[in-house]
Amino acid sequence: MVYGKKPVVGDLIMLNAAHIEHPNDVSSSSAKRLKLCEDVTNVKKNDHYDQLQSNLKCLTEEDLASHSISDVILPLPGESITYPCNDVQKWYEEIIAEDGLHMSMLQHTVKEYRLSGAYRKLISHPTAVNWDIVRYDDYKKPLLLSDRDRLEGITELCLPQDGEYRAIRIHFNLPSSSYATVALRELLKSDMSVKNQSLIGDDHKLQSAGDRAD
Repeated sequence: MVYGKKPVVGDLIMLNAAHIEHPNDVSSSSAKRLKLCEDVTNVKKNDHYDQLQSNLKCLTEEDLASHSISDVILPLPGESITYPCNDVQKWYEEIIAEDGLHMSMLQHTVKEYRLSGAYRKLISHPTAVNWDIVRYDDYKKPLLLSDRDRLEGITELCLPQDGEYRAIRIHFNLPSSSYATVALRELLKSDMSVKNQSLIGDDHKLQSAGDRAD
């Protein structure tokens, strides 16, 4: 950790968090819809982009007392991006240089190859967090209500009070472009990769099979 858990001079923030999504940062399905009205969309994007750029600010020494690390944003590289006004910008340049690239290459005359970029919060805090511990016997049975359960009016699962195994159920909300696996990794201090979770699942299956055999 170079700078610690507090913002430093030159860190980039968005004065109005509502503008943190870049106008070109859309899903593929949205992009297809936008293509149908490209001329109108480009005007809207340009207006949004101008508004977004006017909300960007590099922190000064005087700003540090009124901002936290949660206010800091990082750019996704692109031709229309403002980078932090400190060593972080150099890190971006050094990283893409490792692949023989440089910032000017993000501009391209072919639209499909052009990278406009976007912004993301350095740290996002989950909201509406709650948890409970439940017991169960069969790893094949769900521990959470599915959407279908809710549509069918099921409000609670029948779980054994004295089940052999224990599980923790965690509920929380995250803003757009944040990942639950990352939040769980930080909370549980556990590797949340697909490979590792598959290994854990396989071990649990073997343990369950051994317990039944006994």
